[in-house]
Amino acid sequence: MDREPEIRRLGPGDEALLDRALEALTGRPSAAPDLFLADPRSHALIALDGDRVLGWAVGHELLHPEGRWTLVLYDLRTIEEARSSGIGRVLLDRFAELARDKGHTKMFLFTDSGKDAARLHEGAGAERSVEDGPGFWWVFD
Repeated sequence: MDREPEIRRLGPGDEALLDRALEALTGRPSAAPDLFLADPRSHALIALDGDRVLGWAVGHELLHPEGRWTLVLYDLRTIEEARSSGIGRVLLDRFAELARDKGHTKMFLFTDSGKDAARLHEGAGAERSVEDGPGFWWVFD
């Protein structure tokens, strides 16, 4: 990459980009990008180098019965060539910023992606939900 990637927060009207990102990152087409983007509690940040999709952070806000909200980071992923470039950390930091901006006190990620990912999450301020477990919490003041 010759320049800093653009991080774009998707919304209604970005269905084609969401579909391209899904194809680039998972190899699968999107079944309903319009429904995902129309939901105000669903969020997608896409890292781009020009028109090339480099990665994404995708998640949803969940309402707990006692009335508090948690932002769940469902998927944080980059293309193979972008791994270890810092793009995952930028996406993670921007997703946590989104959670704070929306007034959330917590963000959660459930993952089994290994030790490198665990170092990324812990380096970004997350704590494991249980010792050596696959879940990570971010708690915002």
